[in-house]
Parts: sequence; structure tokens; C-alpha cells
Amino acid sequence: MFNARIPRAAGDDEPPDAGRRGFGRRRLAAGLALASALAVGLAMMVAQQPAQALTSIDGQWTVVHGGTGLITMNTDGTYTSTCEVYPDYPDAWCPAPSGTFQFSTLSTASVTFTGTDGSTHSYRVSGPVSSPDTITSVFGSRTYSPLVMKPGSDFVCTVWSGTGTSFTQWGISPEVWYDADSELLYATGSNDLVGPKNIDTQVNLAETAPNYFQNGPCAGPDPNLTMASFIHIDSVRDTSVSSTTATWAPQATITIKDLAGDPAPDTTVSGTFSDDSGATLQQNTCVTAADGSCTLGGFTLDDSETSTQLYVYSVTKSGASFNQPVSSDPTAPSIKILTLNEPSGPAPTPTPTPVTYHVGDLDNVTIPSSSRNWKPLVTATVLDENGVAVAGATVSGTFTDNKGTVTCTTTADGTCTLGNVTLRQSVTSTVFTVTDVVESSSVYASGSNSDPDGDSNGTVISIPRP
Repeated sequence: MFNARIPRAAGDDEPPDAGRRGFGRRRLAAGLALASALAVGLAMMVAQQPAQALTSIDGQWTVVHGGTGLITMNTDGTYTSTCEVYPDYPDAWCPAPSGTFQFSTLSTASVTFTGTDGSTHSYRVSGPVSSPDTITSVFGSRTYSPLVMKPGSDFVCTVWSGTGTSFTQWGISPEVWYDADSELLYATGSNDLVGPKNIDTQVNLAETAPNYFQNGPCAGPDPNLTMASFIHIDSVRDTSVSSTTATWAPQATITIKDLAGDPAPDTTVSGTFSDDSGATLQQNTCVTAADGSCTLGGFTLDDSETSTQLYVYSVTKSGASFNQPVSSDPTAPSIKILTLNEPSGPAPTPTPTPVTYHVGDLDNVTIPSSSRNWKPLVTATVLDENGVAVAGATVSGTFTDNKGTVTCTTTADGTCTLGNVTLRQSVTSTVFTVTDVVESSSVYASGSNSDPDGDSNGTVISIPRP
């Protein structure tokens, strides 16, 4: 039992040296095979490898700093990204919305995203190679991470500490905002006081969601923090009306949404109406409806007051934080939201409020896609009992093979489109079901749902993969 090679004896029908020559040929063949394997291995090292079918970074990653969104890396080497950089944070960037990725563990573990638009972004991967815990854009001479990704879909708490300008880039960083009047620095989001603007300012900030900062250290990862945990003002509309020939009624309709872009109902909004001199005319509070909107106002002004300024000093919702620098103290700095102007012309004639409304049509508007996934789209039309389009109605529904509920709000023609979900190509069809329709001024009559095209019953429609 040993590994020495013993040439076999020559047979009767072979020349005397056949065994020795056979051993030589085998040794030569083995040498050639080894050389060929080395050449192939060298070529593979030189050539860029295709994305692996399975890596330790496959799955969903949450952008927890420098942007907002999710990056999903699929087992077939493709990725999709909803990452959007913070608008006032020019040092941050995100990968293209889709493309392929390459995971490498040579020298430094890293991942390279190659977008379908031709862009390429490389990131460092931290933690054990078998279970990385961070993907960050710390490369070259950068001293901090413009973009940080963590595993999972929940936000985590990140600590940022320093002195002076370490993490206090006034004017371009979302971490700290500067009040020129008081010459004080505040944490963006919570509006916590950081201190005066000078080189000795101690900065100890906790980032509990993308671009939401508060004073003090992190208490640790909070699995309950989601995109719905952080809300902001999405839009403000001047909806002032003329009351009589001598007065008018200032009012503004404010819409509050969360980081996912969904309406934030049951949010209390408080604001102050002031005249041109800054004197308070009225303080007002409203609570948002299912579509995330409510109206501040409810008072009248003489025609001599042709305009008023609206400031918001408080936006509160149970279980959520307001992701903009305002204070619940009415005497503290507030956000100037809008200048309201007296409408021209007589007061509008009130129109009767419809008693009920329903879904009057569901249409499949899915378009073909060349990607490995597909996105179903459905347009819903909401009508009142007289067949008139209903604007401002929030339609909710679900797609089979997709978790969660999707929503949209109807425009002036009573229509809106639901979708923004991604299904695998292996899913050949999905069924969309309307689960609710909410409009504050009337009642949803689901039993009246219908579809003149006959491709649905107004509540359920089947969507084949295009």
C-alpha cells in the first residue's frame, strides 16, 4: 500500500519496452492536462467572472444612510433598486434601477453593480464573508459613507459622532441644519438642538431612518422602524374661497405621506396664519383623512387683508416621527408653508354631495417588459351614484403572489393606476382585488362595482403576464 508508480510488464504481443513507453505517455498526458488546467484557471482570473448564481449577499438590503429605498440582489446575478439619494446631499449616489452585480472576495470583499444604463458602482462589503452585515461606499480617500446598506427591510440605528465640521456640513448634509437667525444647529428630522455653529460644537447624532437624525446615542436597532414610521409634508394647496363680497376664507389643504409614498392618515397638523407684519391671525389644527390630507383654515378675513402666510409648527402621528425640522413649540422656528391669496370672483356655488360612490371600471394597462420580472398595472375608475367621476378617492387593493396592499388616489377624471409591484417571470398571471375605496364626503357602495368592458366585475380582474 504505497504511492510509487510501477510500470506494468510487457505482454506477449507487445515490444519489450511497451510498458515503459506507456508509463511515459501517461506521464506526458498528465503534464499536458495540468498545464491546460493552469491556463484555463489563469484565463478565468484575468477575465471578468459572470455574477454567481448564489452569493452570501443575495436578498434585500435597506439603504440606511445617504438615500432612501431597497436594493434586491437576486440569485441569478441580477439586481433591482428603488434607492433615491437625499436631494440636499450631493455626495451620495445610488446604483442604477436595475442591472447585474458581481460579488468578489479577492483582497477586499466588494460588490460591483453594473446598471442597464451602463453605469458601474463598486462598494465595500463588511463583516464575515459568509454573512456580511454592511455594504458601504467607503473607497479611496472618503472619510465617511455617503451610502450605507444593511440587511433586511427594517431601518436600523446608526451613530454619527464628531466635533466641529466632522459630520456638520451645514447647507449640504441632511444631518444638521443651521438657523441663521439664532446661529444654532439642529438635528434634521427631530429638530433637536445640537449647539452653536462653531468649531467646538459637539455632534452626537443617531440616525434612526434615512435622513432622520436626533441628538444622542442609538438605543440599538429597532425592528419596529419601517418606512411608515417616518412622515413628511408631501404637498400643500391653496384652497381659499370667497365668503361674501367683503370677506374671504383662507384655507390650505395639506397632504402627509410616509417614506414609502403612502398616505399617512390620523396625523395631527397644527399651523399659524400670520399677516404681512408677522402678527398671528389664527392658529389652527386639523387631522388627516385616509388619503393623508386635511385642511387648515376655518376663519374669515376682510378684503383689506388680501393675503396671509401659513406656518406649520407641529405634525404628529402616533407611532411615527415627522421627518422635517419643525418644533411642537408654537414659539420656536417653524416652516413657512405657503402664502395664501384672496381668490378673485364671487364665492363658488355649493354643489350637492353625492351619497355613494363605487368602482365603475377596472382596466389592465400592463406593458411588456424585457427584464426577468414583470410589473402588473391596473387603472381603476371611481364614479358617484350619478356616474360622475369622483376625484380624491383612495383606492386600495392587492395582487396575488405579492405581499401587502397598494393604493392610489383618483384625479379629476376619477381614475388612478395601481401597481408598483414586481413579479417573477415564472408567475404567468395575477389577480387584482379592490379591497376598499375611501372618499371623505360620501360612502363606498362596493355592491355597485361594475365594468362596462366585461373584463372584470369592478372588484376583481385577472392580469396575464404580457
